[in-house]
Amino acid sequence: KARQEQQAEVHRRFENQREDLMEKATADLRRRFEKAAPVEGRVVRAEEAGELVSKFRSLIRKGNLMELLSCGALLDSNDGMWEALNGMSYEYRGAKRSAVLDHQVHVQSGKSWAAVTLRVDSGPGSSPSYPMYLLVATEEGPRIVVDVGLRLATNKGREVLNERVWERIDLFLEEEESALVRLLFERHVARSKTDLDAWMKSNTMDQGP
Repeated sequence: KARQEQQAEVHRRFENQREDLMEKATADLRRRFEKAAPVEGRVVRAEEAGELVSKFRSLIRKGNLMELLSCGALLDSNDGMWEALNGMSYEYRGAKRSAVLDHQVHVQSGKSWAAVTLRVDSGPGSSPSYPMYLLVATEEGPRIVVDVGLRLATNKGREVLNERVWERIDLFLEEEESALVRLLFERHVARSKTDLDAWMKSNTMDQGP
């Protein structure tokens, strides 16, 4: 009986330490992200936006997670971190399949919120995907809002995922800011569709009759 009690005490102590360690690690990870709150009077310039997204994608391909965190900001300081990490994992898997370099289709800038439309190769035999990287002007400079994963929806599944993102946006942003992000996305969709049409025609011609 004494041995069982000792083992139970060791187990309890281990579990308490594990939970404490997880809490500390999670808190440390959250601190590495900026808060996605625009600073009055600051704007994201087109050159800054393009360079930051290029850096982010390069770090994704290298699997350099810790450096990626310095590029990002969170709308949701609590649960947004897990959404961001899942999104980065998804992008990393996609980058491993990619055989063609990313192409920046369009940059919307000049305000405290900005957006970069990217064409990303999806691998052999697949149409490219079109993520919109949302950026915000923070105290530390432009940051990518990494818990906002909006893409051109080409299927029902992506539409559902986008809707979940919009719920987060509407929850954490003021009405005026949310409306601005929606405008950025509408323009992203228009540019993406035009680019995808051109890509489809070009690739059909390349394949011949």
